[in-house]
Amino acid sequence: MLNGVEPLDGSNYASWKEKIEILLDLSNIDYCLQHDEPKEPEVDAQDYANLKKAYDEQYPKWKESNRKCLMVLKASVHESIRGAIPTTETAKQYLSKVEK
Repeated sequence: MLNGVEPLDGSNYASWKEKIEILLDLSNIDYCLQHDEPKEPEVDAQDYANLKKAYDEQYPKWKESNRKCLMVLKASVHESIRGAIPTTETAKQYLSKVEK
């Protein structure tokens, strides 16, 4: 499906963003774009056991989504401008850097 997305070349941002968001959604890997990175609860937090359980369920899903999204995003940016985009840890941050 990535072949259907014209690489971002600096002049096609609006159409690239729309197509890449559709691709990520249809691929069911956009979880990290819809949710902030889960934060591990403090040990002394009220209801720690339930918070930790929720974290342990959400974090692997978020982490995998983030990894896949970053790969797709970077692969969809033309090589001539890919190096100009600062390295980021999250797909959300990468999209923000591309927008700027």
